[in-house]
Amino acid sequence: AKEIIKNNFGEENVREGNDIDKILNDINVISEVAASAKEVVMETPRQKMQRIRESASSGTLVKTGFKDIDDILRGFEEGRLYVIGARPKVGKSLLTTNLVLNAMEQGAWVLLFSLEMMNKEVLSRMISAHSMVSVSKVWGEGMVSNKLPSDFPGDPELREAAESEQAISAYDRLILVSRDDNDDMSFPSITARINKVAQLAKSENRTMLVIIDYLQLLVEDKSNSNAEVSQITSTLKKLALASGAAIVLNSQLNRSGADTEPHSWMLRDSGAIEQDADVVMMLDRPATRDPEAPQHLMVVNVELSRYSQSGKVNLEYLPDFGALSDMDDSNNMSTRAQDYDDDEELPDDD
Repeated sequence: AKEIIKNNFGEENVREGNDIDKILNDINVISEVAASAKEVVMETPRQKMQRIRESASSGTLVKTGFKDIDDILRGFEEGRLYVIGARPKVGKSLLTTNLVLNAMEQGAWVLLFSLEMMNKEVLSRMISAHSMVSVSKVWGEGMVSNKLPSDFPGDPELREAAESEQAISAYDRLILVSRDDNDDMSFPSITARINKVAQLAKSENRTMLVIIDYLQLLVEDKSNSNAEVSQITSTLKKLALASGAAIVLNSQLNRSGADTEPHSWMLRDSGAIEQDADVVMMLDRPATRDPEAPQHLMVVNVELSRYSQSGKVNLEYLPDFGALSDMDDSNNMSTRAQDYDDDEELPDDD
C-alpha cells in the first residue's frame, strides 16, 4: 500500500512513517463511509417497509400473557427495553415469575436474573403459579427437591404441584441466575450471558426474553448512581438491539410519595431510565395505601411508550398462589380473588 501511495503521490511529496499512515487511515475512513452510504442507498423505503412487515410476521414478539396489556403493547418486542417500576412489596418479582411462565408457554428462550431472591424462592413461586397450589404449601413440602407426583397419592394439590415442577424442570430454554449462585453477577457478566443465549436463540430462530430483577442491585458505586444507571440502561438498550432480545428491567422508586399513585418520574435516577426505555410500566396496589381498596387488585400503568398507546390495566393479584391473572370480561374479580377481600392480611411480595 505504501508503494502505491509513493507511485501516485510522488516520493518527494510523501515522507515515510506518519504521513503514509495518515493517508492510509483517511482511505479506510472514506471506504467505510462509502460502504455505509451504499447500504443506505440499496434499501429503498419500500424495501424497508417490506422487511419490517416480514419481521412483524415472523414471531418476534413474546406475549406478556395478559390480554389487556398485550392489547396495548402487542407484547414484548425484540430490540426493545422495557422498565417496570414499583415500590417494595407491590409485586415486581411476582409479575416477573408470571412473565417467565407465559414466555415458556410460547417456546421462547428466557433468561432471568434474580439478584434479590434465591433459586428456591423463584422456583417455588413458579411452581405455585403454574399449579395454582399455594406458595406456602409448595415451600413447606420442598417441591423444588424433584419430588414425583406418585409421592403424593393422597393429596391432589401436591400431585399437581409435582407435575408442575417436572414441567418447569424439563424446559431447557430457561436460564435462571439467582443471588445464591456462585457465578459472577456483575453487569459485564450479565451482558456476556445475554449475548451467549442470544446466539442460541438465533440459531433456533426463537424469540428471547431477558428479565433483570432489579436495576438498583446492579449499581456498584452508590455515590455516583445516576451516571452508573445511565450507563447500564444505555448498554441494555444497545444490547437489546444487537441481540434481538426483549429486555425487561425492574426498578425501584424513590422513597418520596409513598402514599400516592406511582409515576415514572418517581423511578430512582428517572432521567436516565426514561431516556433509554422504550416502555415504562408502573405497578400499583391501591390497597397498600387505602384499606378500603380491593385487596386483590394490581394496576399496571403503561405510562410511557415510544411506539404504542398508554393506558392502565387491572389484574387480579393472587399472592398466595404467586399468580396474576386477567380480570374477567366484566372487569370483576374472580371467586378466588373475592376470598382475599375477606382476609385481613396478604402475603408480602417484592
